[in-house]
Amino acid sequence: KLENGGWIGRGSQAFFSEMNGKVMPAAQRLQNALTEASRATKEISNTVKQAEEDACSPFRAR
Repeated sequence: KLENGGWIGRGSQAFFSEMNGKVMPAAQRLQNALTEASRATKEISNTVKQAEEDACSPFRAR
């Protein structure tokens, strides 16, 4: 609502220009990076878990 006439003037133009041109794209890049970091962390966790299972399997009672 603010951007559609709720707030007018040079200050609003500068604010929306900064938000739409820099802040929001940076926030989207951060979200993408955190999503990828989460995926990579889960993959690493699964790999370590599997390695631990493989390493201890010869010592388990049958």
